[in-house]
Amino acid sequence: MPVVVQAVNERFCPCAPPQAMVIRDYSSRGLGMVNEHPFEHPRVLVHLTFPDEGKVLAAEVRWSRALGPFYHVGCEVIGKLDGVPAPAA
Repeated sequence: MPVVVQAVNERFCPCAPPQAMVIRDYSSRGLGMVNEHPFEHPRVLVHLTFPDEGKVLAAEVRWSRALGPFYHVGCEVIGKLDGVPAPAA
């Protein structure tokens, strides 16, 4: 599933440009996403685009590692947010 990921600070304010990623795996408590670039931020907002367009998940990045030519980012979901506009990736 394609998503737009926005790195945020401890107050959930954007602190880096948004990035397009793809969810590789998920559970009720976490997400595994694939990205083209290393990801160094500890907290993110994940803007879902399908099938729950408009929903935003707040997540803590637990790990990031190389996955062939890409990078795999593991996140723990800490909550859902309402009323957050999606950034353009």
